[in-house]
Amino acid sequence: MALSKIYTLKKVRSILQRWLNELDKSKLDPTMVDDLINLATIDTAEILNGAKIPDYGKTANLSDAASSLSTSIVTGATYTNSTRKVTKTTHGFTSASIGRRIAAWVSTTRIVVAEIESIVDVDNFITTKALGDDAAGTLNYAVFSAHSGLNLDLSSLKMDKIEKLVDSINGEVLLTPSKHFDNLDGFDEKQSNIFYYQHGETIFLYQGTSVASIGTLTLHYYGYPALPASETDYLDIRDKYIPLVIAKAKNYLYEHLEMSVPKELLSQIDQKTASIRGSNLEEKKAIKQGTHN
Repeated sequence: MALSKIYTLKKVRSILQRWLNELDKSKLDPTMVDDLINLATIDTAEILNGAKIPDYGKTANLSDAASSLSTSIVTGATYTNSTRKVTKTTHGFTSASIGRRIAAWVSTTRIVVAEIESIVDVDNFITTKALGDDAAGTLNYAVFSAHSGLNLDLSSLKMDKIEKLVDSINGEVLLTPSKHFDNLDGFDEKQSNIFYYQHGETIFLYQGTSVASIGTLTLHYYGYPALPASETDYLDIRDKYIPLVIAKAKNYLYEHLEMSVPKELLSQIDQKTASIRGSNLEEKKAIKQGTHN
């Protein structure tokens, strides 16, 4: 159900067309005006999401989409430097493993980070760069947790930004930067938690060694408004934000007509945007004070 109770797409278009008749006598394609209204609606929704206003808050249950490849150290593989081929009986990689990073070493003093370039067969794979100086030798390697751990596919979601990720058994999954994610194995104090980071349309998970199991994962995120299918549909944005939608649509129309955008309009957009952010901060402050009374 759309959030607006007053403004249909047709009504907003009519407001803009009357304004256009005063600004420029040339007629614009109504479909193009509708497209700019939709774009302005999405722009405004992103401002609301950035201010953490919950109008487009959504949830989704996510399932693991990863392979079951172990993150443990693999020892005793053989390696040919000239061909970059690693041989290990039943290595466990598939075509889905291409691009995953591994840390490899031929001695205790030198570690090389590379990616899996191709899978030759069930016992052999090729790395993107040479891993050692010897023409041939024994190799040890480990797959980085970011690439062999659990991962969650976000491609089906119309998502603007993530609010939080919650596991039904262990509570909130902790966000961590990607540069820290690969090293979580090395910290004992991290092993009682689950961590994640987002890369594109994939969430990578690290399950600490003290975490027995992961339950149902629920993603809390901010989505986008539904766009109207017909001109009689109400816009999926609250009526109090319609003035900002109209101001932003006017901005786009000035640009389309290759006319300078008046400073007054830009100032109006900035003021309304600041008002949204400010009102949300005041609301959060009030809620916080209420919880401590």
